[in-house]
Amino acid sequence: MEIIRIISIALIALFLYIFVKEKKSDIAVLIILAASIIILLYMITQLGQIVSFINSIAAKANIDIVYIEIILKILAIAYLASFCSEICKDAGAGSLASKVEFSAKIMILVLASLSYFVWQNEDFQRKYLYPYDYQDTINFYADRYEVDRNLVASVILAESKFRQDATSVHGARGLMQIMPETGNWIATQIEDDSFSVDKLYNVNMNIKYGTWYLSELQTEFEGNEVLALAAYNAGRGNVYEWMEKYHWNINFKDYTKIPFPETREYVKRVLENKKHYNKLYK
Repeated sequence: MEIIRIISIALIALFLYIFVKEKKSDIAVLIILAASIIILLYMITQLGQIVSFINSIAAKANIDIVYIEIILKILAIAYLASFCSEICKDAGAGSLASKVEFSAKIMILVLASLSYFVWQNEDFQRKYLYPYDYQDTINFYADRYEVDRNLVASVILAESKFRQDATSVHGARGLMQIMPETGNWIATQIEDDSFSVDKLYNVNMNIKYGTWYLSELQTEFEGNEVLALAAYNAGRGNVYEWMEKYHWNINFKDYTKIPFPETREYVKRVLENKKHYNKLYK
């Protein structure tokens, strides 16, 4: 267990400290500092697993991950400040320790106050966090292709943050980040002779094609949003491969089990976006 390793390091450092403090006090202080740094670095290496575990619980409990992240940041500031303060005190720098503690309290106060303001102020959230640009166009094609309006907006936010000229490193284009070959395929399916790759930057065409594709994927995966979103990001071929390999059925909902980290985070982000859009744009 991790705590046993931490205790072992602390006990070894304590033994060495007691052994040398009478003859070489400066070395004794260095031993404590070294042990403290080792414990801190070890804790940092464990943070990834801890955060993943907490995110998994939050997802299953249907808790907004934004709140979890804020709480984790506050706890991290408090822990690191306390840890640094104790090291300063052990080194005889009490004045520095008090300044570290004071700075941490200010940071926590500012973070908590800002978080409260953001959570409570819906106008702020609509303008800066969950905008709804091109709402008329989104609504038109969402209704036409029978896709949830807020799902389309959530995908756009995750894909491009509503930047019309967005281009990915892989060549995906526009608001809904459509690949040129996907755009060509969609044009064939809907019999649109006006398509060209450059038109993927056009707001109307991009939303039309992206919404049609979402509709197609939702139909293909029988209304399962998790699988449809995973296919939108990673391709339907990968999703079918995962379904066969991991024995998922059409009712699969646990996106934390998606093997591609990028796709896993993408699906989580879109679903979180949708929760906020449902709340802000009723």
